[in-house]
This record gives sequence, structure tokens and C-alpha cells, in this order.
Amino acid sequence: MSVFISEKNMSEAWAQMKGGDYDSEVGEQLIKRVKELQDTVDLLQMLNSRSDFAELIGDVELFFQQLSGVEFVRLQLYYSKRLNLSSESLPKHPFIITLRANDVTVGVLQFSSLPGEDLKFHLLALADKLSLGLEQRIRNEITALSEARLKTYIDRAPLGIFAVNKKGRIIDSNRCVSDITGYEPSELKGRLFLNLIPSKRHQKVLRNVNKLIESGEGFMELKIENKAGKLREVSVNIVEVNDSYSIGILKDITEERSVTKDLLKAKANAEAANRAKSEFLANMSHEIRTPLNGVIGFSELLSITDMSEIQKQYLDNISVSANTLMELINNVLDFSKIEAGKLNLHADKGNIIRIVETLADILRYNAHKKGVEFILNIQPDIHSFVEVDELRLRQVLMNLLSNAIKFTDHGEVELSLKEKHLDREKGLCIYSISVRDTGIGISDNDRKALFKSFSQIETVSSRKFGGTGLGLVISNMLLGKMGSKIELDSTPGLGSIFSFDLQLPIFIPEIKSDPRPLKAIQKVLVVGDNSLSRSVISEMLSYKGLEVTEASDGVEALMALDGFSSPDFLIIDNNMPIFNGVDVIKKLRSLEKPGQALPILLLFSSFDDVRAISDPYGSDIQYKMIKPAKMGELYDVLFKADEALSRPLA
Repeated sequence: MSVFISEKNMSEAWAQMKGGDYDSEVGEQLIKRVKELQDTVDLLQMLNSRSDFAELIGDVELFFQQLSGVEFVRLQLYYSKRLNLSSESLPKHPFIITLRANDVTVGVLQFSSLPGEDLKFHLLALADKLSLGLEQRIRNEITALSEARLKTYIDRAPLGIFAVNKKGRIIDSNRCVSDITGYEPSELKGRLFLNLIPSKRHQKVLRNVNKLIESGEGFMELKIENKAGKLREVSVNIVEVNDSYSIGILKDITEERSVTKDLLKAKANAEAANRAKSEFLANMSHEIRTPLNGVIGFSELLSITDMSEIQKQYLDNISVSANTLMELINNVLDFSKIEAGKLNLHADKGNIIRIVETLADILRYNAHKKGVEFILNIQPDIHSFVEVDELRLRQVLMNLLSNAIKFTDHGEVELSLKEKHLDREKGLCIYSISVRDTGIGISDNDRKALFKSFSQIETVSSRKFGGTGLGLVISNMLLGKMGSKIELDSTPGLGSIFSFDLQLPIFIPEIKSDPRPLKAIQKVLVVGDNSLSRSVISEMLSYKGLEVTEASDGVEALMALDGFSSPDFLIIDNNMPIFNGVDVIKKLRSLEKPGQALPILLLFSSFDDVRAISDPYGSDIQYKMIKPAKMGELYDVLFKADEALSRPLA
């Protein structure tokens, strides 16, 4: 490209400036000075020869810089001096110099002046063709660079990436697709994707593949045949780009599927072996229990015969060992049945209050023998008629209560039964059941092993208690079959709370509730040193509409009786410090006037000497009850006492 600046251009510019003829001398000088810029203008020649984007941009910047450089300033000064013109006499309208290359205008210089300023110029414009050409060149460079980089990224991707049109033909693909299929990109281009599927499977997957490609979106797994004729399992994910084509992601999952199949097979074999082990244990446990029952039975018969002290000691050891072994075998048998899936629940209609009260009757002796208070805390207005597997619920509670008593040397063990939510329309009730103790407690680290099979907490305090380590595991598994699980809240040294919620179907019994009202008994005094036990009894009494006053020991009881407005009934615990219940009753009777004996219910521990409290004052203690107080039994005593008080004197 060469730049041509003609005299004609200059004369046209002069005519615009002077409005007259062209001054040849001035024109020659202008042409000379402009031609001195030939090297600068020739930079345009390089614009179409550059292949590097950065160099091209640099050339453009240099071109603009040199066009506005010092040479033109000199030209301005020369021009003004030569014509002896001041700024004021310069034309008000701009004039131009046209830059041409090969008879095509490529640029325009505009000269102008404002009052009080020297002549100025600036590049008016680059010709449209040059401007558009340069912009297109830059766009092409950017596009080519982006496409090259994108192609590199796609080829290095660890997943197969391909483009497919709406007819199912592959437009383009990366290296990974070739690695999976065995075909080069050039071989894949234009090939129907369906041709990668073995012919015998065409009809089976044709509809799904076509639907996937036509919809332009979806996921499926299928088998393809590579160039070597081997089947590969792949997953295909299609994402639509526009109406013309979609992008597909191809992943070879052959090895992954093989590993999964091996794992599933190994899992099935392990489960089968585990079931066989559980069945073997169950069968063996059953066979062992039969002769062991004989050992236990004959030991009991032998215990009632005449024996020496040493023989009795030996027999006791045999009996304890046999019963311990029976408990272990029963646990293993239950665990094996649950693991083998052979333990089924058998729900029947029952009374949940009666279930927990029966457990209290069984276990309170063990607690009282250790000097531990056993508290039965049942919500008075609870709906008690449910459908439940009594045997398994009793087994769960027996395990929890036995552990609580075993690991508690002082304080109390509480069995609580509350109604959490009752839905009579659906015939369902959620019960909250908990066992709380003041025993050794459990640390956070030990909790992890607590519900693991054949696992026990390894501490000096716990090793002395023995056991199989299956009790809590079996309990939790049984509750799992009932749709629940054990929750634990424990603090080392302070005790533990094992709790669970149980949703059970309820029913309405056909029997009517006891309509008997209490006539003579309206005010009751409850005496005992355990605040929770007093609170439970008071709640039971309040449910019947009785006025209740509490006292924490014998002294406070005597003071309360002295100030209490005619109590109708006294409930007193025998196990109290300083003055026990019997002592308080003795003192009370000594203060009473003849014919004014207050009816009394004495609560005592199952470990107390029954003979000592049987009837120390003739008929002065009318009613007795082994702790913990049960709601039904307590109401029965109240009704009997009320009838006796209401009966007219003979």
C-alpha cells in the first residue's frame, strides 16, 4: 500500500481556506512537509501483514501516536509564519487533507482554528473500509484464539464430550470419546450415534436414545460396541445448546459397574454367611437351653431339702451360675433371631400401665436391697389401653431397669410413663417412656460402644458388673422394629436417662370406669423424704380432686398434723432418716384422742423386715403397700378407707 497526496487535494484545501486560487509556493511547502510524514503514513501498510494479535495492536497505537507527533506542530508553525497570518485571520471553517492508498481514501486529516489559538489538526476519521477491516481482523484473532484454547481444554477433559445434531449425527468430539469408542474424531464425525450401539440391542434402546437426542436433554446408561468389537458400559448426559445441536457427556462406567457387581456379590455372600451363623447360634442356643433348664429346675428342688451350710453355699453358686448362663443364652438367641430376620412382633390388646407396674413389682426388690429408691412415675390421666407386643416391650424395659439398678449404688431409679400426643380420630397415641438413675453415668467416648454388639464400657466401675454386652443392643433392635430408638442423656458421676417415644394403636375398652366418689376423704397428708416420690403420689391424689399437703420427714409430719385442718388420711413412707414411718405413727397414736384414730397407709420397701412392720400396734396401721405406689392399688386403698370412714358407728 502506498500513500498518494496530490496537489489537487492541496488546492482543494487551499480553496476552502482562502476562497480563491491555490498558492503554488505554499502548496509545495505543504506537500513537502506532508510527504516527510511518508514513513509514518506507510505504517498502514503493515496492518494487513501482521499475524500476531499483540503486534497488530501495537502498530495501531504507534500509528495514532505518530500522526499526532511533532512534525505536524512544525507544519502548523511554518504554515502560519509563511502566510503571515494570525490566528484571527485563519478560516473559521475547517479544511482537510485526504490520505489515499491505491485510489482508496484511507484517512482524513482535518485542520481548524479557533479565535486566539494556533492552527490545530486531528485525525478526522479512518475510512470505513479500513476501520471495519481492522475491527473484523481483531474479532477474527480473538475468536481463533478462544476456539484454540477451548479445543485444548475439551481435548484434555477426562470425560468424553461430543456435539450431536437433531438427526443424531455426531458433529464433533474430543479425544476422550475416541479413547472410549476406539474411533478417531474424523471417523466419528458424521456418524450416527446409534451406530455405536450393538445391532442386537438396537430395538431395545432405539426409542430411548432417539427420545434423548430429540428432547436435547436427559440421562441414560447403555452399552456400546467399540471399534475392536468389545462392549463398554457408558453413561450419556445430553444438554441442548440450541435448536440445531446438543452437547453430550460420555463416561465409561465399565470398570465402575464391574466393581459394583463384585461388591454386591461380596455383600450378598457376607449376609448369607451371617444369616447362616445366626441360624446356627439360634439352633445351638435352643439345644443348650433344654438341659440347662433341667439344671436350674433340679437346683430349685434341691434347695428345699435338708443340707449343710456349705452344701447350701455350693448350691447357691450353681443356681446363680446356671441362671447367668441362661440369661446369656437368651440374649444370644434373641440377637441371632433379630439378625436372621426371624423375630417378629405379635401385638395384642393390653394395658400399658399394667405392664410397667408389673415390672416395678419384679425389680423393686433388687433396688431396695441396695438401698436405692424405686420410683414409678405414671401420668394419672394417661390412656392406658393399647395394642402392643407386651413380651418385647417388657423385655426392653427390663433391660433398661436392670442396668439402671445394677449401676446405681445410692439415690434413686425412676421409671416414667407419659402421654406425649393422643389422636383419638386416628386411634394412635405417642408415649414417652424413660428410665432415669443416679448411677455412675456414661462419658461421651463410651457412648459409641454402648449400642455395639458384645461390647461393654471398659471401666473399673463397670467391669465388676459383668454381662454379655447385648442387652442394650437387643433393646434398641426391638424398638427399631417398633419404629423407635433409645435416646441417651448422661453425665459421668451423676447418672443417666434412657428414653424413647413409642407410637401405639389404642382402643376403648368395653368396661366402664369406676364411678365411686370419695365422700369422707377429702384431705390427705403425704410424708416421705424423697421429693419425687411425694410428687408422684400427690399428682395421683390431685387427679381424684383431693387436697394434698406434703411433709419431708417425721418431725415436719408431726408439725403438719398439729397445724393441719383435720386430715382425713395419712400416707407415710417407712424409710426416712431420724424417725422412720413406724416411729412417726407410734408418736401420732400417742397424741390422738380415743376414737379419733387417723386412717394410715404405710409405704415400705420390699427389703424391709415385713415382720417388724406387720402390725406393731394391733390395728393401728390399717393399710400397707410395697413401694413404689401404683395408681390402681392406691385408689383401691382410698376407696376402702373411705367406705370404712363413711360407715356409721355401731
